[in-house]
Amino acid sequence: FDRFLQKKQRILTREEVLFEPGENPYFYIVTSGALSIFRINPSLERKEVVRVYTGAFIGEWVISDRNQKDVLAVSITDRTIVTVLTKEDLEYLESQDPATLAKLYKHINNITSLRLSDTSKELALMYETTQKFQEFQEIDHRNAKLKELMFFARIALFGISTVIISFFLLVLNLAPIWAFLFASLISLAITSAVSKIGRAHVWTPVTAIDL
Repeated sequence: FDRFLQKKQRILTREEVLFEPGENPYFYIVTSGALSIFRINPSLERKEVVRVYTGAFIGEWVISDRNQKDVLAVSITDRTIVTVLTKEDLEYLESQDPATLAKLYKHINNITSLRLSDTSKELALMYETTQKFQEFQEIDHRNAKLKELMFFARIALFGISTVIISFFLLVLNLAPIWAFLFASLISLAITSAVSKIGRAHVWTPVTAIDL
């Protein structure tokens, strides 16, 4: 059993690539050393997603005939030893030592379940973050509409109050130019006061979002 596994070992130097994204029928066990796992974005830039160390395994889905790998694996130590197995190798080992392979499969199942659980948590967090972002956008949109409405309301208030006050001052026989000047100043003061009162009583719900 051990001699068979030793024959399947591959020794990597630092920065040597173990595999690239694509069809790949191998199951990897890190016997010693460490690997860095990268995803490659559309602009062909590498982004490290995880590092795996002695005892870790990669590509367990080959057991279920899923050979596609979407990541790049690179050695990050001067000497990394990886045992490289195919599905046929695993079946052969199972025929030679069923008890040992049963333990391996159980270990693979446990680790895979943990990975899926972590992935589910990440997806849930992403969903929650997306929901909050959408809420923020909706609130921001409502605030923008409210600000726009208040702006036109101030203009309307200023215009109407200027006309009314000017008319009142003209009735008091004040010169038209002075009536308009005083009316404009008084209207500006009224508009500013109303705006301050409005801002003081408007609740801004953005602060209620826990980002």
